[in-house]
Amino acid sequence: WPRPARAAARLGLTVQERARDRLARAAEVVTADPAEGERQRILAAAWQLARSFPPRPLPLLPTALGNTLRAAEATAGAEYGADAVVKRKKDSTPCSENKSGPSSTTGATSSNRRVPPEKKKKGATGMPRVPLVLGADGWWRASPAVFLLPAWVAYRAAVAAARGYGEALSAAFDLHRFDLLTALHLTLPADPEAERVLGRRLTRFWAQGVPLTALPYEHQHEREPAPHTAAPPAAPGDDGSR
Repeated sequence: WPRPARAAARLGLTVQERARDRLARAAEVVTADPAEGERQRILAAAWQLARSFPPRPLPLLPTALGNTLRAAEATAGAEYGADAVVKRKKDSTPCSENKSGPSSTTGATSSNRRVPPEKKKKGATGMPRVPLVLGADGWWRASPAVFLLPAWVAYRAAVAAARGYGEALSAAFDLHRFDLLTALHLTLPADPEAERVLGRRLTRFWAQGVPLTALPYEHQHEREPAPHTAAPPAAPGDDGSR
C-alpha cells in the first residue's frame, strides 16, 4: 500500500480480523446436541466464514471485497488438489484486438486534431475559476456526504457478487473437473486420493513448469456405428392385429 494509505490499511485489517474472529466464535459447536435454532445459526455462521474470509494460514486483506475474492480462489477446487487461479488461466482465451477498426482511426484523427489558440486560452483561464465558484457555495462542501450511502450500497453489492462468483467457481470444479482431464487425454482417477495427487501435479506443472512424468495418455477413438440388423420375420398368422 502507498505510504499515505498504510494507516487506513492497518485499520481495515484490524476490522477484518475482528469480523473473522466473531464469525469463528459463532460457528463453534458448544454443546454436543444443539437445538434446531442453534444448529441453523452455527451453519449460517460457518457458511459466511468460509465464503467471506480465506482459510488459514493465508493472510487477510484490509477490505471485505478482497477477502471474499481471496476466499473464493483459495477454496474452489482445493479438495481436488487444484488451484483455481492457475486452472482459470488455462480456461481463458486471449481476446484479439482489432487495430484497424473505425474506432482506432477516429481516435488517431481526434488526437491529431489541432485546437485553435483562442480556445486554448479560454480553457486555461476558465479552469482556475471553477474551484473559486464551487468554494463560494457552502452547500457544495457537504455534497460528498450525499454519495456515501449509494457508495456503501454499491460496495455491499460488489461483495455479494464476489460471493456469487465463488459459488460459481466451486460449482465449475465440482461438475466439470473431469472434462478438463478428458480434454488433456489423461486417464480419469479411480478414487479421491488419486484425484488430489493428479490435481497437485497438474497445478505444479502449470504454475512452476514441473514436468509431468509417468502419466499415460488415453485417446478415445470414435466408436464405429453398430451394424444394422433386420427385424426378425413375423410368425405365420401373426399380422400384429388383435
